[in-house]
Amino acid sequence: MIFQCDQGLIREPQAGFRHLSGTMQYRFITPNRIGKWYPELKLAMKQAAAIGAGYYDKASGQFFKYRDTQLQVRNSPDDDAPLAA
Repeated sequence: MIFQCDQGLIREPQAGFRHLSGTMQYRFITPNRIGKWYPELKLAMKQAAAIGAGYYDKASGQFFKYRDTQLQVRNSPDDDAPLAA
């Protein structure tokens, strides 16, 4: 399941923040580009700035997405994989 986030300002999660449902992955998409999935929001924000999806302010850790940029969030596909015997 993929969730969309359309907020203009996205902040890094607080230290030690963990999702209860398992490992999450993040990516940003624009009308012309689709970013890769990343295991950390901070890394996804930095890479999104590199593809022109928004502006990442290093000093504050805030990401300002450009118009028509969307954040997608999903559970890691590895969470659904059966455990090795």
